[in-house]
Amino acid sequence: MPNVRAFQPLAAAKWPAAREFRAAVKRRDWPAGRAVLDAATPAERTRLLWVGGQGRGLEDWLRGLVRDHPEDSAPYAMLGHHLTFLGWKIRGDLERVSARRRQGFGRRLQQAEQVLLEGAARHPGDPAVWTMLLTSGRGLDVGLDEAWRRYHRLSTIDPQQPLAHTEHLQQLMPKWGGDWYQVHKFAFGVWESAAPGSPTPALVAEAHLEHALEMPTRAATKAHMRAALPEIRAAAGHSVWHPRFEPGGIDAELALGMFATTFFWFGDRAAAVRCYRRMGRLAVSWPWGPVRSLVPTNLWLLSAVAPFQRG
Repeated sequence: MPNVRAFQPLAAAKWPAAREFRAAVKRRDWPAGRAVLDAATPAERTRLLWVGGQGRGLEDWLRGLVRDHPEDSAPYAMLGHHLTFLGWKIRGDLERVSARRRQGFGRRLQQAEQVLLEGAARHPGDPAVWTMLLTSGRGLDVGLDEAWRRYHRLSTIDPQQPLAHTEHLQQLMPKWGGDWYQVHKFAFGVWESAAPGSPTPALVAEAHLEHALEMPTRAATKAHMRAALPEIRAAAGHSVWHPRFEPGGIDAELALGMFATTFFWFGDRAAAVRCYRRMGRLAVSWPWGPVRSLVPTNLWLLSAVAPFQRG
């Protein structure tokens, strides 16, 4: 599905809250799952529902929760994402999708939209529901106007939702009907509105990394890297390099990973190591994995060097 890269299973396996939530879901123990959600920050809660919705055989159980607990918005968000997840599994990541698979993909996403729109109507203040609507809407090609409407509704509730930022960033990319100007303008806006030490300015690095991956030639890629580095360094200065930055949480670790990878690939090894040495046990494979085949092999020496550089 789109943007599974935004939260890899590797992170979930090492994040205690995700382990507890997945275990509760596996046991079909909703009170225990609710306790994990209630202890999380709003941004963590959205990620937990995202991860929990990617389990197997959950549809009937989640539909039962929606039916029996209409006062609880979490089952709506989790069921909606689960149906979207199932749809994207049918579609796959291929550029060309068969008519049969596209039909199955659309059917699942329409089911997801129905659940999520009902959830949004009943619980308009839940940012997780609106985050999941960004993903389902992109798959259904609801268009940029509707995508912005959903994002603006979410941002008025909670502007500090990194997963929602990444999801909307994807919508603004050319392959989903946007353009690179909108991508970078949005990322810059998230950075500009972030508090010092926030992980959210990592969206600037993500935008430049995504742009570099789509460059038509190596020369164009290198030119983009050189031009982008000052802005990425400035974003890191407001985020993971700021004295108020607090490492250890899942969003903090993902921000460190995004900056480290982008600096690494863009040729600033010192900056990459500076980020990597602050990463903890929640370090994830995205975005290292997707760029590995696209960069010279010698860049991967950092994988051996960085562990010894940690403070």
